[in-house]
Amino acid sequence: FLAMAMLFTTACAYEEEEPVRYVFSGSDDSKVDEEIMQQVLAHQMGYRVGEVTDEGWESTWMQMRYTIPEGAISYTREEMDKEILSLYEEYDLGYEAQQAILEETRYEMFVETPEKDFQLFVYVELSDPSTTMDEYINALELQWSQSDIWEVTTVSRDETEKIAEKEFRHVVFQCEYEGIVLYEEMWLRRIGDRMIRIDASYINPEVREQYMSGFAPN
Repeated sequence: FLAMAMLFTTACAYEEEEPVRYVFSGSDDSKVDEEIMQQVLAHQMGYRVGEVTDEGWESTWMQMRYTIPEGAISYTREEMDKEILSLYEEYDLGYEAQQAILEETRYEMFVETPEKDFQLFVYVELSDPSTTMDEYINALELQWSQSDIWEVTTVSRDETEKIAEKEFRHVVFQCEYEGIVLYEEMWLRRIGDRMIRIDASYINPEVREQYMSGFAPN
C-alpha cells in the first residue's frame, strides 16, 4: 500500500495539548460514571490500542469510533500488524523485537473500497514531544518531495478540522503521475507521547464523504 509504506520515514510530533478535563455527571447512573472513569484512567495510563470489531473500530484512549461503510473492506488487527512487520522481514527479528516495533508503530484501523481507489486508516506512532506540529509537517513535505514517481503539491497544511468532535491539523497533498491524480489527506493530533494520524489516500474523491462520515465520538 502506497500510503502505508510512506509512513515509516517520519517519526515526529508536536506541542502538548491542553490537559484533558472531564465533568462527572453526579447522577445515580453507575454505568455512565464507570464509562467516564474508564476514559480518565485510559488517559492517565497512556496509550492503549483500540479494538477492531465486526462493525468497525473503537478506541477509549482516543475517545473515537468508526463504523465501516457498506461494501467496504476492513482489515483485522493481525493483518495490520503483519503489514507493519513485513517492512522489517530482511532483519529476521525475534518475537521481542517485533513487539517493540508494534509498540512504537501501530495501525489502529484500515478500510478501503473493493477497487482499492480509496484507502483510509488510523495510525499511531511514538513521538518526540519536543517536535512541533509545523516541524512534523515539514518532514512530511520533505518526504513526499523526494518521491521519484509523483509530482507533489501541498494543497493545505495550516488548517484545522474536527473529526469526531476532536480538533486535528489538516494536511493535503496532491500527487500527479502520467495523468493520474492521487490525493493524500492527513489529520494530525497529539495525545501525550503519541501522534495520531488519520490518513486518506485516494484517486476516487466521490466516496470521500461516505468513508469519512464513519467517525464519531466514543
